[in-house]
Amino acid sequence: MQINSNSCRSRSTLPYIPDDVMFNIVLRLPSRSLIRFKYVCKAWHAIISSQFFVHAHLEQSKLKPSSVLMAPGFYKKHRNGQNFAFLMGLYKYQGNNIMQHLHDFPYDFPQVLDTWSHPVHCNGLLFVSDMKDKMLIYNPSTTEVVSLPNGSPNLYKGRGHGFGDNHNKRYKVTRVYYQRDYETLLLTCKCEVLTLRTNAWRQMEDPPYPIGSPVYVKGAIYWMVSRTSLHPEPPNNTLVQFCLTEERFSLLSRPCNMKPSCLTQVGDELYCGFFISEGLSLEIWRCSFGQKPKWTQHCAIQIPPYAIKRPVASPLVAFHGNCWHRIRSTSMTPKPVNWREYL
Repeated sequence: MQINSNSCRSRSTLPYIPDDVMFNIVLRLPSRSLIRFKYVCKAWHAIISSQFFVHAHLEQSKLKPSSVLMAPGFYKKHRNGQNFAFLMGLYKYQGNNIMQHLHDFPYDFPQVLDTWSHPVHCNGLLFVSDMKDKMLIYNPSTTEVVSLPNGSPNLYKGRGHGFGDNHNKRYKVTRVYYQRDYETLLLTCKCEVLTLRTNAWRQMEDPPYPIGSPVYVKGAIYWMVSRTSLHPEPPNNTLVQFCLTEERFSLLSRPCNMKPSCLTQVGDELYCGFFISEGLSLEIWRCSFGQKPKWTQHCAIQIPPYAIKRPVASPLVAFHGNCWHRIRSTSMTPKPVNWREYL
């Protein structure tokens, strides 16, 4: 990569450093330091702002141990004492049951968020939306926030938003929403996609089924099928997949005929969890993407009785390194407990 560094060399206070050496130095800096270094000189700004560097910095960061971000929520009354808001705190798990508080939603971003819905992550970025369909992209490393334009009117709030990047390293937001068919007077499930920096939503084909919270893995977004009035008896053995490159929906068979308790991403792999209430166990299945997707049971975790609040309630778990942690959250601050299982 060739960068014109004459603007740096002309300063007597800065010694000459070859461009390739400078590139490899800044490549190892944390994101917050890069923001400050961009304004040292034009040459450094050009290096750090280039798409080649952004991609290289992302690949470099994947060599480091991954972090866990937790977003517990709670209900709180407004000052008038009548309306309730569902608020979210953002915490970083640092290991050894230590939590670092990062932000509170919507207090830190009152101009864009009201009440929040489940956040979605990709490559260290968080997509957050509220129940009024306001949307933003948040970078926890730099605390930068980008607000997204409004999409089409939605009659079913806070459902089915997806976020990821395709093979061209362009981030896309997938928005599933509901509108009324005025001929049949029935709600229909719709989809639109926004490519970041284009500032425009594009209409896609309709999803095959109503969908819930998404997971991004290797250029595609996956959803579990939701039970709604549109489809009161959805299929139990199907996941919905949306390819971000081809921008097309398809179906992916689930590993067994039970309804999954959770769908998640660990590293670059898709996992599906099934909570077995009779034996108090959690089966974890992993999907291998070859010529044909194949599910294999990765492990079965016996859950201690104290981890279950109700006889049929599945525990909240998070993933850090090669461990699964049970999370207890009785207030705004999540509390990891000692129960864990190795992958």
